Amino acid sequence: MSLVLVGAKLTLALGLFATMARVVLGTVLGILAGWSWGGRLDRFISGFADTLQAFAALLFAMVLILALDIRKGMAPFIIALALVGG
Repeated sequence: MSLVLVGAKLTLALGLFATMARVVLGTVLGILAGWSWGGRLDRFISGFADTLQAFAALLFAMVLILALDIRKGMAPFIIALALVGG
């Protein structure tokens, strides 16, 4: 039971940090895209978001986690989940 509770604590922390990073990233990109509405930056951010949505989220997250080196702790998981949204 104690191992389950420790694992749940880590999973909830990972989910909380990934969600917070996703909210911050989405807010910043949304402000930048809205500020330059119809401009180059708006088209770039929209195209980047469309490109990310074209890939399978779970597969893309796993590839990002491996590319960022899985042995570095929770940081690669948070970054990958924040970028993919999964």
